[in-house]
Amino acid sequence: TPKQKEKVRERAELDTSKMMQLMDWFVTESGHPAYANVTRPSECPQPVVMEDKENANNTDNEMNPEVEHTFAAPSYHFASNHDPNEDTGVYETNQKFVSSMLDRTMPTLLVSGGEYA
Repeated sequence: TPKQKEKVRERAELDTSKMMQLMDWFVTESGHPAYANVTRPSECPQPVVMEDKENANNTDNEMNPEVEHTFAAPSYHFASNHDPNEDTGVYETNQKFVSSMLDRTMPTLLVSGGEYA
């Protein structure tokens, strides 16, 4: 519906000032080797969202505004029987967490949207 498209456009907006702060931090403070020789950009252009013009094939009439204006947040499920924590992720120990990162065997993250997302 047109209202749903409007909500999606709002969610697709990028706060360029926050993006610049992140880039500045990565380049000047993070110490990450991928940013070692990167020059901090002077600006971050606002992305342009490209979309098709509304037509009968991509736009519906609103039938139930209460439902159609609801966007449920996605659910995240980790493929392990341990809840994630700040130190070890979904692993029982730091050693298992580090081993997984080094071996690139991170757990599968299953994502599912809400009923109307």
